Amino acid sequence: MKPNVEFSYVDQGDGDGEQPMLVLWRVRTGRQRYKVMIPQRLAHVFVSEADNVDGSALYTRCSTYCDVLYGHGQWLPGEAKAVCDLVLDNLDKLIRMPPAPDKSKKEVEKAIERAGLKFTVNGTTLVDAS
Repeated sequence: MKPNVEFSYVDQGDGDGEQPMLVLWRVRTGRQRYKVMIPQRLAHVFVSEADNVDGSALYTRCSTYCDVLYGHGQWLPGEAKAVCDLVLDNLDKLIRMPPAPDKSKKEVEKAIERAGLKFTVNGTTLVDAS
């Protein structure tokens, strides 16, 4: 069974905020979802690996994804090829994804309050959420 494909904005906690992602997922062992997320900034890796004459680099990467999606060693070569095809077929959509929408003013205010921000300029406190 091929994994499901969706596009999403995910914050990986690296300080870059929410980034466009291609998410491959499938349900395994009941209702638990196993996911592989491919950020937009790594799309070039797949293009350069696909340019490899025999495609071995791309197949190796997709084999690693299959270990996550199906379980280590629990997948067939045809499933790895299907994952490669899914990634290559959806790269153009991933690349065309716009940046994450800006957060609303209310979301920004909540983040400031959680961080306890205090902003002072020339002795005048402009923001005090501490």
